Amino acid sequence: MKPGITFVEYFRIVKVKTTEQVLKLNLSNQDLEKFCESIFFMDGEADVCKIGGMWGEFTLRRDKIMGGVRFSMLDCPNALT
Repeated sequence: MKPGITFVEYFRIVKVKTTEQVLKLNLSNQDLEKFCESIFFMDGEADVCKIGGMWGEFTLRRDKIMGGVRFSMLDCPNALT
């Protein structure tokens, strides 16, 4: 890593009354277009699928974790940094 370069992971805290189970049921790969207008579902299963967007096509993985879900873009070059 070069001196002077800062890497930041962005996230958002939203004050919403919901439960972990509701998040896990409603945040699916096939429904991402409802929440993010820059990506769209192309093909795949419930937990691993292909998505598309203005940056190209990527493999998206959905993991159920404590507190909700995590989405990972497995073959995105920026995810490696």
